[in-house]
Amino acid sequence: MANHNPRSAKINRSYTVEEVADLYDIHRNTVRNWLKQGLSHCGEGHPKLILGSELRRYLEERKRKNKHPCKVGQIYCMRCRKSVPPKSNEAVLHVPDTGGATLQGICPNCSCKLFRKVSMPKLADWRGELSLTNMKALERLD
Repeated sequence: MANHNPRSAKINRSYTVEEVADLYDIHRNTVRNWLKQGLSHCGEGHPKLILGSELRRYLEERKRKNKHPCKVGQIYCMRCRKSVPPKSNEAVLHVPDTGGATLQGICPNCSCKLFRKVSMPKLADWRGELSLTNMKALERLD
């Protein structure tokens, strides 16, 4: 799914199908499909007018529905499209000088690489049963 910013729609304005398509640089049929899938419009005639507040609500709801929150100790696999604990519950911790951290593991189902950004203060709460290896410690061994 493309990332359509709901805040691009002005809430006090009404849009035609063509205007919404131009606003998000998508095809008119995509907007018509949104109307079939639940985006409400004003009136019965043509052109169909879509309130900006309804457009924003619809796009925010779609965005919220497509989120996949991870549980403690899990990383989202893009290939499997689900959150899984890394293979053998092991992950490598990359800590750059900028302050954030990146966890890297291997998916137990498809063996692709898993990545997750984690803030250092929340790492202890998020980690769960994972065994973490610090990347700097691995570089010293080389």
